[in-house]
Amino acid sequence: MSPDQAVPAEEPTRGVVLAIGSVALLAGLFASGALAVQAMGLIESMPGCGAGGACDELSKGPWGRLPLLGIPVSFLGCGWFIAMLLNWFLGRQGRAVRWLVRVAALYSIGSIILMIILGSFCPWCAVAQGANIGFWITHERRTRGSENIGGLRLAGVCGVLALVVAGLVAVRGVVAEEREARESTLLAENLEEIATTAPDPMTLRLLEGRHRIGPEDAAVELVMFTDYQCPDCRRLEGQASELLASNPDLSLVVKHFPFCTACNDHTTRTVHPNACWAARAAETAAILGGPSGFERMHAWLFENKGSFTDASFPDDLRSLGFDPAAFIGIMTSEETLGRVRSDTDDASRLGVYFTPMIFVNGHEYTWYYGGSGSLAAAVAAGRSRPARIPPTIREKLVEDWAVQPQRTLVGDDGRQPLGSGPIEVVVFGDYRSEPTRMLDEAVRGLVATNDELSYRFRHDPIDPECSERAERFTTTNPGACLDARIVEAVEISAGPEARWALHERLMVSAATDDRVELLGELGLDAGAIMELAGTDPVIRKRLQEDIAEKGRVWRMHAPIVLIDGRFVPRWQHDLHPAREVLGMIIDSR
Repeated sequence: MSPDQAVPAEEPTRGVVLAIGSVALLAGLFASGALAVQAMGLIESMPGCGAGGACDELSKGPWGRLPLLGIPVSFLGCGWFIAMLLNWFLGRQGRAVRWLVRVAALYSIGSIILMIILGSFCPWCAVAQGANIGFWITHERRTRGSENIGGLRLAGVCGVLALVVAGLVAVRGVVAEEREARESTLLAENLEEIATTAPDPMTLRLLEGRHRIGPEDAAVELVMFTDYQCPDCRRLEGQASELLASNPDLSLVVKHFPFCTACNDHTTRTVHPNACWAARAAETAAILGGPSGFERMHAWLFENKGSFTDASFPDDLRSLGFDPAAFIGIMTSEETLGRVRSDTDDASRLGVYFTPMIFVNGHEYTWYYGGSGSLAAAVAAGRSRPARIPPTIREKLVEDWAVQPQRTLVGDDGRQPLGSGPIEVVVFGDYRSEPTRMLDEAVRGLVATNDELSYRFRHDPIDPECSERAERFTTTNPGACLDARIVEAVEISAGPEARWALHERLMVSAATDDRVELLGELGLDAGAIMELAGTDPVIRKRLQEDIAEKGRVWRMHAPIVLIDGRFVPRWQHDLHPAREVLGMIIDSR
């Protein structure tokens, strides 16, 4: 070959084709191998492929397993890519293998089309199928012009594929046996807990629901947090319905936890796009039709897997006995949205993050550790203890606080608390209100004896001079706004120690006491403080922030108290004074 002759491009091109095909096969093996590991139960989930997601639904559905054999498709994919990798480096492929690769490519194209039709995008499946299509393209390039039939090569590919699949099936069997033994033990422990342990009163409070199917005084109460588009919810609902029909001492309370961000602030992804509307439809049926209306809609939604369309829904509503216009008007209202969100808030406080979540007499029932008969076993275990053990008054007062959402208060910058402990007590009150004085006395008494506490007093004067909401009260406290401004002026000009000294004097002084004289008794410059109280915009801003923040926590009455960011609904009782109630709450932490 002379120096001027061109070097043939065939060899470099063949090397590129070999490299591209290898990368495609490795990518497919990685994706299908990950799916196979999950199918064997060696890992719970993978990114983008968690419980209830597209990968999970596709792999558990009819498209995820070989007909009759029940072998996961991912096993076949894993075996295919291993077999083709071994074959890829053995030179020319032959026509028989080429046709096998073409058939596999057609399957991959069909799988991608199926995902589009079903609206379920599985990223790992897409990578595996896309890699297989890419491999087919390079394989066509490499086997162009081949005359060799390659029957032995085809037999070798099929043999490797069969061996890999058989190996994966064997491993899955061993893993399944170990998992079954472990889960049987865990289920037995769960049933023992249901049968012998008293339920937590705070859990019982969060399990209270609007919708009960069965008797109010049932010996066994099931509570199910559900999603009408969730396949496992539908399956467990069917089991529960059968038990309700044959057990007159059983009831089912239904609460919502749709996996849809449109109504559930406690999930970060929408797995079931119509689940919120389905839950709101159930709530609407209850509003319009009472318990029987709810039961009809509840059963219909599960029968239809929580799906309906704008076009079909009016006729469906008529068949269920509802007026479509009235129904849809209520379903799209804030009331149904608020009801669903209230259930999701309760679920979040109970630690619910998947559905269904089922409780038997106040205990979580771990249905995922048992077969179809385990719910009946849980009901039988529940008969050993009553469904409800009424809490004592003391427990109820603490429970009412514990189930409140934890809030982060804003607008209290620059003011120092009384005490420096980690447990924060916040009172919103009025210096001229007798209930505020009672509450403040209780809190300051606790702070004096417990160095774990810190106390912040924020203003909610029932005085129209600075608070619009004061006009809603039948009795107002003129001068309460001035007292609040004076306290803030003292902290700004003389510091927190002087502020708390004045605070204590105001809590025991009469409304007619001269504030200028009181300031003088404390050794403060009354004239400068009164001028600052009347003119400083920072002070006025603090008052408005306090009033607004109190309204966001609770609008109905004053004063109010929060402990660790949770509102205390009842801080005193006929049998338990304020200091005792607050002390019980603090001790319960």
